[in-house]
Amino acid sequence: MSEAKPLSISLPTSTTKTSLPMIRDGSVVKVSYQGAKQKTIEGKGDIIEHEFHLVEPAQSTDGEVINPGKLGSKLFHPIFLFGGEDPMTRATRSTNRILDALLGTGDPGSSKPSRPEFNESLVNQMKGATCYVNVKVPTREGAMGNEISSFRHESEISAGGQSA
Repeated sequence: MSEAKPLSISLPTSTTKTSLPMIRDGSVVKVSYQGAKQKTIEGKGDIIEHEFHLVEPAQSTDGEVINPGKLGSKLFHPIFLFGGEDPMTRATRSTNRILDALLGTGDPGSSKPSRPEFNESLVNQMKGATCYVNVKVPTREGAMGNEISSFRHESEISAGGQSA
């Protein structure tokens, strides 16, 4: 064990925030897909948690800039596989919205390519793919980090679909 010695550092605590920076409510930001994990919430069931990282800087709720790779630049989108009347249909629809944004796919009968089956292999193939997401600041107590309210393929943004 190392020898104890008197404290010889000074930390400027009065100017350092402890809260997680939040991206401004309603922002449309470009993100990169990092993958998905299946997790179990004890006593409830499983979720699929998708992870996205900012690709470009975004404005925070307090007017500062959140840069890629810095605190507040990761976004998580959980899809609950339990609760409600038909959780698997809800989960499939939510997953389809993510696939459409990342891959440019669409519903059967549309002019867009068909969606592939969602599985571990597809998750690995999609890593690094980009899309745009509409971000919201959660209002429920105890929430940590932004929520994603919608997903958009890059072609929707370049076609004039972006709103700040």
